[in-house]
Amino acid sequence: MSDPHPFAHLLTPEESHQVDAALLTSRDKFSVRVALYGLRVLAQVATAEGVPLTELTPAQIQSWLSHNTQANNLIEAQSMEIDPQFQEFWSKLLYSSLKPLQAAAQQAQTQISDLTLPQVIAYFETQGKLD
Repeated sequence: MSDPHPFAHLLTPEESHQVDAALLTSRDKFSVRVALYGLRVLAQVATAEGVPLTELTPAQIQSWLSHNTQANNLIEAQSMEIDPQFQEFWSKLLYSSLKPLQAAAQQAQTQISDLTLPQVIAYFETQGKLD
């Protein structure tokens, strides 16, 4: 049975508090959120496409976004139109989250699919110290 709200679990209030409490710039807090959103949505896409998360392409992501009836119903329920240019932008944003997720997984010595929010935050905190 599929989730009737595919984006409902992108960031819980508790996770949002963890991100807000992190010693990060506003830019890095945004990046953590995008990475977490990316991880969760890309996991759904990888499952649907039957490929490992790290092998997804922007075209697969965009196709999933445009053909996923649950995602489209959610957007339509908000009385919004699905703009193809926005879908392209969103798919590229999701795809770009793979790079920091791979680096965070490497730093945490785990697989991307096993990353936790504290590990993603720790990666961005490490990167913030290097800047």
